[in-house]
This record gives sequence, structure tokens and C-alpha cells, in this order.
Amino acid sequence: MDDKNFSLMQIQKLSLDKQIELFQGTQELIRSKIGKRAADKFFREAQYVVALGSNDFINNYLMPLYTDSWTYNDETFMDYLIGTLRRQLKVY
Repeated sequence: MDDKNFSLMQIQKLSLDKQIELFQGTQELIRSKIGKRAADKFFREAQYVVALGSNDFINNYLMPLYTDSWTYNDETFMDYLIGTLRRQLKVY
């Protein structure tokens, strides 16, 4: 990988919702390649890792970039983050 492509990868940020959307597209691609039954078995037996950082809290609460973040206090912002993660990480 050349330096230009590596630099572009470092600055690209995808929300968890976008990452989930891309993963769902990947699942559909795999289903089309190996069939629904084999893909469903593959995904059932797969191990998944979800790594979360502090970006949501730092960028959206401590250093608010969006005006709607000004409406939260410590407790309500944490409730919002937890609720969002529950929705995003539910198992289908």
C-alpha cells in the first residue's frame, strides 16, 4: 500500500450505522456466492469483534461539533449513547 492510500484510510471515519450497513451488504454478497443456507451457517458460527473508542463521547459531548449535542447533560448523553448502541448491536 502506498503512502497516499494509507493517508486516505487514516482520515476516513465511518459511523457504526454505516459500518453495519456495509456489513449487511457484505453478508448479501456472501449469500449470493455460497448460497443462503451455507452463508447463514457461516454467519451463525462466526465470531465477531466490536471495538468502541471514546470518539463519540469526546467529539460529540466534550468538544461538541453538532448543535444537538448541546442539549445533553452527562447523564442524558450517556443514556443516548447506550440506547443507540443497543439498537445497533441487536442480534437478528
